Amino acid sequence: QHQNPLDMLDDMAVIDRYRLPRGEIVQLLNVIGPQPMRATRRNFALSLDVQLLAALRYYATGSFLQ
Repeated sequence: QHQNPLDMLDDMAVIDRYRLPRGEIVQLLNVIGPQPMRATRRNFALSLDVQLLAALRYYATGSFLQ
């Protein structure tokens, strides 16, 4: 079981990093969450929440790096 990256940040850090409040990110996860993840043969596939946060980070800053 993995830990949600949002749990490691306070509310201001979430907004600073992803440009959305925590509640809106959770709503997005709830909307797309019921869909099954793509089948993969990789051992360490990224979870849906990590995929979404990476996309939001890129949209917010134009970079995957912090």
